[in-house]
Amino acid sequence: MFDLDDPSFVRSRDERGMLGLIDRFPRMLVEGYSSGWVEGPENIQGPISNVLMVGFGGSAISGDILRDWLIDVLHVPLEVYRGLRLPGYVSDETLTIIVSYSGETLETLQLLSSSLRRGCKTLTVTSGGLMGEICIKRRVPMLKVEGGLPSRAALPLLLSATLKAVTETEVVPDMSMELHRTSSELEDKSRIWRVEVESANNPCKRLATMLLNTIPVTYSLEGLTSVARRFKDQFNENSKIPAKFDLIPEACHNEVEGWSKDFLLSYEGPRLSTIFIRDFCESPDESSRIDAFKEQLQSVGLKDIFEVWSDPSTRLGRILHPILFGDYLSTYLAVARGVDPTSIPAISAVKGMVESRTGLRVDLEKEII
Repeated sequence: MFDLDDPSFVRSRDERGMLGLIDRFPRMLVEGYSSGWVEGPENIQGPISNVLMVGFGGSAISGDILRDWLIDVLHVPLEVYRGLRLPGYVSDETLTIIVSYSGETLETLQLLSSSLRRGCKTLTVTSGGLMGEICIKRRVPMLKVEGGLPSRAALPLLLSATLKAVTETEVVPDMSMELHRTSSELEDKSRIWRVEVESANNPCKRLATMLLNTIPVTYSLEGLTSVARRFKDQFNENSKIPAKFDLIPEACHNEVEGWSKDFLLSYEGPRLSTIFIRDFCESPDESSRIDAFKEQLQSVGLKDIFEVWSDPSTRLGRILHPILFGDYLSTYLAVARGVDPTSIPAISAVKGMVESRTGLRVDLEKEII
């Protein structure tokens, strides 16, 4: 049994304070923009033809948000990269922004090394770790953010610090006023979703209860890719459940066929649920596709279909409003399931196996000896 309306019960399940960190999200959004350069960006000289943001997990999602937010004002293409080898097209005109909150992610450190060898214009965003040591030794421009948080909880710090990096390298115009306005609006929103607010007035708690014992699939428009991905990631890391996401209109051309009546009638696994990320700024063309997709799901008998609407006044707010909602939602779902939202034992185990089998860390440590 669980009682999401009993703050002491919720905190007993959330002993390490993930909800408290989520409460800080709006303030951290401003704090990250104040991050200081340990090594300045003075050596980022010459033309920039494209930007490659490199990262994994909670460190990469800031790049997805920046791309969704700034797509109309970017001076050059921006790609978020989660591979193991840099693409062949990177060059000395590529600005690579290497993001690792901990500074210890082996794959990211490996790509930092590759970026320097390839002669890219390289800068990093991190709280320190081995990445910080390498950057200091190699004089790599580095923005340092507050440390000691779970990587996924540091998203607002990484996002605003990365915005500072692309602003000061003149990839985008100054967007700091929108950042501050969004922070203020999110502070107002978060007051409705905090643990002290009972379920009757707290949509995050209500939806968490309805998602219990389901596998959620999140859908969004292409322009809100970062939101759908973040929902999926937070269900994985906080709630400790499988989840997936897909995008509209593309899903109207493939995924919708997989939701067949025959499949649902024969399916014997956990209940499946769907969450549609909606935006009051949707065009009629966009809304028609989402509504048609939903109607098709209803016609084949899918019962658990939910919507999360975004309505802030800024473009950044329309992205971060549902993201913050999803952070609370996934944590309440963890509490309802009786699991610790902060610990990530499976991720730690896989990282340990990779480190022991590849010997990458030993090679990387040689760069600072």
